[in-house]
Amino acid sequence: MVFIFNNNEFNSIKSMEGHVMGRTIATLLMVLIGFVVAMLGLIYAIHSQDVYLGLLISVGGIASMLMGLPNNV
Repeated sequence: MVFIFNNNEFNSIKSMEGHVMGRTIATLLMVLIGFVVAMLGLIYAIHSQDVYLGLLISVGGIASMLMGLPNNV
């Protein structure tokens, strides 16, 4: 089967692929940064007198991590 694309359709397909790759990298970074913030919050809670602040930082990291996950419903 042969598909014939004109130049505008081909550029549109290439730009969609770049958009999908950019979104994938952004969600991956959001999950990883959320995990790092959650771990830093736990470390801060364990090693300082501000336990509640460390737990709040950790909850914020977990929330960021969960918001970065895709919605596969």
